[in-house]
Amino acid sequence: MDDSSKVLPKVPISFRIGNRGEAFLEFIMSKHCLMHKIAGYKDIGLDFLCEWLVEGSPTRIIFGVQVKTSDIKEIELVSLGKNVRFNELEKFKFKKAPSWKIEEKTINYWLGFEIPVYLFFVIRNGTSFECYYQRLTPRLHLNDKSTVIKRVKAYKDEELYKVNDGNSEFIAYIPRQDKDGGFARDLFIDSIRCSYFNGSVGYRDSKEFGLKGWGDGLIYPDILDSNNCPYMDNVEKSLMSLKNLGLIEIKSNWKEIIIGLKKKILKNIQNN
Repeated sequence: MDDSSKVLPKVPISFRIGNRGEAFLEFIMSKHCLMHKIAGYKDIGLDFLCEWLVEGSPTRIIFGVQVKTSDIKEIELVSLGKNVRFNELEKFKFKKAPSWKIEEKTINYWLGFEIPVYLFFVIRNGTSFECYYQRLTPRLHLNDKSTVIKRVKAYKDEELYKVNDGNSEFIAYIPRQDKDGGFARDLFIDSIRCSYFNGSVGYRDSKEFGLKGWGDGLIYPDILDSNNCPYMDNVEKSLMSLKNLGLIEIKSNWKEIIIGLKKKILKNIQNN
């Protein structure tokens, strides 16, 4: 027998696990979005650019995904219960995590996007995979860049949400009596954050995400007044441009009004 196999190149197991993890994520998410895989030589910070689908139709709602894949032997997670009143997904934190590193140049790349960005973790557990994600957008929008870099690099200290059920079902929606949860809820909220970050109070209709129960055309004071994010300042710049043209009038205490509304919302959440 030809013994040339002895000198053939080997594919590291980490590469094989990574390829399978990305393929698994694409498989479960493809029911809800078009997954545009970024070729390896073009991968400078994102593995997929995704377009959300609702009832099989493209929505032109775009978001970015970076994938980290590992074996369960290298990871230990602690359950934090359900993310009640928010996305309703199961929350976890790393007790033990692989030595994944996020480089500063990658974070700089993410900072330039005006779309939501997510960090997905695909963890092989025997013959199956478990899927989790973190929302990068709230961290990328922080005022201080050094804090952004510190927080993103310290992903091991941040909450993550399990988003597959029964191995192969991606939890896009969790129906509720008032507002739907699931990944689509976070995508909607992060799209609002991106609009506010760009100085606009307008955002994509929640129905375009396939969500039910969300009011549209509303101001979200609890997002607009997010701690250490420049949303109100950026929106104010846009409003002032219109005011200087004589098109609108702005109440001098509009920020105080937003802060007051936020306090009412948070108090209502606590009471319920």
